[in-house]
Amino acid sequence: MRKRKVQLTTQTVISVLILFGVLVIINGISQKKFCRLDLTKNKQYTVSPATKKILAGLDDIVTIKLFFSKNLPPVMAIQERRVKDMLDEYRAYSKGKIVIKRIDPASDPKLEQQVRSIGIPQVQMTFREKDNIEVKNGYLGIGIFYADKTEVLPIVQHIDNLEYDLTSAIRKVTRNEIIKIGLLTGQGERDFSDEFSFIRGVLDQQYDTVMVDLKNGLPIPEDVKLLIIAGPKKDFSKRDLFEIDQFVMRGGKLVVLFDTINIDFKRGLMATARKNNFSELLANYGIRVNTNLVLDRYMDKLTYSESPDNRIQYVTTVNYPYFVKAVKTNFDKDNPITRGLQSLTLPWISSVNIDSGKLADAKITRLIKSSEFAWETKGRFNLNPKQQFNVPPDQEKQFDLAVIVTDKFKSMFEGKEIPAVEKSEQSDPNAPPPPDDSDRKIIAQSPQTQIFVMGSSYFITMDSLRRFSGNGVFFMNAVDWMAQGDALIGIRSRSVEEYPIKDLSDAAKSGIKFINVFGGSVLLVIIGFAIFYLRRREKIIYENMSLK
Repeated sequence: MRKRKVQLTTQTVISVLILFGVLVIINGISQKKFCRLDLTKNKQYTVSPATKKILAGLDDIVTIKLFFSKNLPPVMAIQERRVKDMLDEYRAYSKGKIVIKRIDPASDPKLEQQVRSIGIPQVQMTFREKDNIEVKNGYLGIGIFYADKTEVLPIVQHIDNLEYDLTSAIRKVTRNEIIKIGLLTGQGERDFSDEFSFIRGVLDQQYDTVMVDLKNGLPIPEDVKLLIIAGPKKDFSKRDLFEIDQFVMRGGKLVVLFDTINIDFKRGLMATARKNNFSELLANYGIRVNTNLVLDRYMDKLTYSESPDNRIQYVTTVNYPYFVKAVKTNFDKDNPITRGLQSLTLPWISSVNIDSGKLADAKITRLIKSSEFAWETKGRFNLNPKQQFNVPPDQEKQFDLAVIVTDKFKSMFEGKEIPAVEKSEQSDPNAPPPPDDSDRKIIAQSPQTQIFVMGSSYFITMDSLRRFSGNGVFFMNAVDWMAQGDALIGIRSRSVEEYPIKDLSDAAKSGIKFINVFGGSVLLVIIGFAIFYLRRREKIIYENMSLK
């Protein structure tokens, strides 16, 4: 009996030593070879292939400095740990080209001043400590340094988009040329410093954005590669259309968010058709935004308030067919712009038609479609959410909502004279003198280029993005893809996956409720009986061995 105990003890010690040796070997290998097991569906805690590709292509040292204060509150300390984990991956996949340093700016007044000068502010952190609310000043910023270039993330508040922000900053400082994007102004477009301020901020992270005003016949600058036209309200002059046309003819790319319906929010949801001669230029390229609004049985909810007695405000949420819910099955499955998205909500959107005769040889990418259970309204637009929405019989069909046309487009002004600058533009004292067109020739056909069109500019306003953040991801994916391919798209799209809970039957709900209430207790009883049985069995075996 004693001999058997010695054998069991020896085997146990040897097993422990072997396990310890294996762990030592694995730890040694992990110091040289980085690996991580991420079981989440979209690999949420692993850097994306796009980031790995960018890191592997670095040709020199990039220094990332964490300007984090010491002794952070517990919540912030957890966030710092996750930031460090991510940066460890960056260092591993860069093969030593990423150098990470942690610095507490508060430790040195001169350093603190330098950190503030590059755009990292001191922040006030409020947290609960032992049932008391405490306030502490500190730093939560990151600086990315490469040669003489610097990019900063002033405050790391959330890490959901940290990978995109970091990789974008690394790509920006290491890239030799920054792509210039033009934002058209002058025709009543939506204000990029107000309604589109969030989109402008995201654009500025990656691109050199400039406002483009066609006043006085000035051409679009040669270094602008992509032009965004968002919600123009005024008609364009012939000269304006000519300059946009010639921008396309020289290979420039267009992003057009074109509203054919005017919605007056100040007077309730009043809507009227809006005519704009920019549609003539689109029609020349074989694209038409219809003067309609699409409704869909796949819809999102609208929340609104009303005060019937002018005293008490009532907040109501209703299903609203004008908030078209576009789902993954109706996205282009092959294009990276929509590949990582689950759904989008597109408020008050018009459909887009393609002239198949004019674009017979073009590549048509139908990025987003409505469901097959959508319909349209024309002429009179009743947007009242309290109405009874009746689907017209036999009028449900699928509509194109966002398209990209890739083609060699023909000029709208081929064989015509260059339009003169209108006198109203020349009379502006602040406008530069009109250009000399004597030696200028009309470009008749473009090289292969792209035009992106949607029948709504409202879907990426600040008001929309507060509720439907995925819309901004989709739009920026489209801009990125047209401007520079799919280098960053996979990173941004991962953070907006949506997994709604399926409707359950009453029986299923009751079953889940029973498991939640009694499941834990039943499991503990089962475990208790199992342990009792195993111990009793072990005791019987031990007694039998003693008798022998």
